[in-house]
Amino acid sequence: MNQMRISENFLPCRHYGHEASGVVVLLAPGGALPAPIIWGMALIITDDCINCDVCEPECPNEAIYLGAAIYEIDPHKCTECVGHFDEPQCVQVCPVACIPVNPAYIESNETLWQKYRRLQAEAQAQVKVPVSR
Repeated sequence: MNQMRISENFLPCRHYGHEASGVVVLLAPGGALPAPIIWGMALIITDDCINCDVCEPECPNEAIYLGAAIYEIDPHKCTECVGHFDEPQCVQVCPVACIPVNPAYIESNETLWQKYRRLQAEAQAQVKVPVSR
């Protein structure tokens, strides 16, 4: 299947109030453009972070942690709150708007749902159920 980047740079779009870095469109046979595919991305915390501690407890996937200098987001756990909320909660509570999308981790909405289901299964596996006698 062919892939094409829209424009020489990127198609600007608004994603949770931040400029996304790019859009990839899968071409239909004959080069026709299909219906848009919704792509998401893991989020990233920039150097503008003031370490105010409000984002970490809001993350339902425990993807946010205190790094060496600022809070960081584990892209393998970040689902942009898919499965929990309509919008990423860390973005909603951040007082300095330092949580844009991470262009290094472009994922489809279905991939975010698969990640959510994997994380939920892992969490369930860690819960120890007492054995009845």
